[in-house]
Amino acid sequence: MFLHRNGEWQDDAAEALEAVLTCLQRLQSGPREESLSHRVFGIDLLEQLRCAKCGSNAPPTMSSHFIYYTYVSAIWYVCARAPQP
Repeated sequence: MFLHRNGEWQDDAAEALEAVLTCLQRLQSGPREESLSHRVFGIDLLEQLRCAKCGSNAPPTMSSHFIYYTYVSAIWYVCARAPQP
């Protein structure tokens, strides 16, 4: 647990990692996508929602993130179904 610069206590590791990556990105000049922190930790995500009732698709949207939050159970689900080497 440590004190954040705005005076609030911060104890979430994901928030700390996101803050470090954002600071690293801001210290580098040039486009965000070319920064070292974005090239190593960044993710470009293409999302497209589908209606469960009618099956129609929303237009796809592209977004760029340092961290993509997901449930641990979703990671275990994918890991359990991955082919074994």
